Amino acid sequence: MAKLTTEQLQNELAAKGYTLVSDEGYKNMNSIIRIQCPHGHLIETSLVDFRHPSFECPVCVPNINFINPSDVPEKDANTVRIIAFDQATEKFGLSI
Repeated sequence: MAKLTTEQLQNELAAKGYTLVSDEGYKNMNSIIRIQCPHGHLIETSLVDFRHPSFECPVCVPNINFINPSDVPEKDANTVRIIAFDQATEKFGLSI
């Protein structure tokens, strides 16, 4: 599949109510683009993620809980940390 033009990107984003802010560095579907949600939030995402049926603005979605890095305790020699993404539920997890 050929690289999409800026106009094609704009049309695809507009179909879901989003606006293209910058496609600088766009080379393929996995390249990071800057978009703006209908409520004005700026998002950096890839076209692959945007095309996913469950894609929503991470700022607008009320049930996304971001972890403040300063709240994570220091790791000691006996601690193992696991970072995982569940593809079935699309949930991100951090095990400390």
